[in-house]
Amino acid sequence: AFNNGEIATAVLPPDKAAICYDKSNCYVTAVTGGCNYYIAENGNTINDIADLNGKTVTVSKEDTMSESVLNIVAKNNGVSISYNQVENNKALVDGIKNGSIKCAMMQEPYLSQVTSDSVRSAIDLYDSWNDATEQEMVTSCLVVNKNFVSEQAIPFGLFMKDYNASASMARRSTEETAKVANKFALADDVDACKAAVPGCGVTFKTGTEMKEMLTAFYNQISAGNANALGCQVPDDGFYFVNE
Repeated sequence: AFNNGEIATAVLPPDKAAICYDKSNCYVTAVTGGCNYYIAENGNTINDIADLNGKTVTVSKEDTMSESVLNIVAKNNGVSISYNQVENNKALVDGIKNGSIKCAMMQEPYLSQVTSDSVRSAIDLYDSWNDATEQEMVTSCLVVNKNFVSEQAIPFGLFMKDYNASASMARRSTEETAKVANKFALADDVDACKAAVPGCGVTFKTGTEMKEMLTAFYNQISAGNANALGCQVPDDGFYFVNE
């Protein structure tokens, strides 16, 4: 929908955003999420990265970046991991809840949907990623059609301002955020949503800081798997840095 011009803005994983730049006339205007990857286990055998050695980690085909991220962490720790793929995030959630999946890599808000007496968050990959790369992880960013930016400058500016305020509110008030998410059918379970918000890595970074963060992240991902970004790291034309 974004590539064919039906919508002017979208929040996407960074790999999808890079591919959109190759296919459409767009800017990336903000990093909107980071540090949002976890290893969930139906069981109690995994406590750190070393415990993943020789194990199979299940991922969703919808999450095209998860294997690239985990491979970087695994390589840094000398760990060998194999992967199993399921069709979508719903299958990932259902599988780990019913026990047919024992170990999964997932993001919030899915993690909080599956957490129970039998399913737990075994590893928060935040520290492991930082140790492996010495930089911040990016899990979502905002892309905007370039024509919208140039032709609707005032609405675009107001939109960016409101988005920043919304991100700030989400971090400050998890209860209010959960209620709003439920109101707009983004979450069925308000309590699970409330638990998920702190782990979603909600942020809003723009300008030079955004560019430096994304460029470093893309270089890491591309070094491990060039195909993940459509075989090229986006050039300077991708970044909207006028603040």
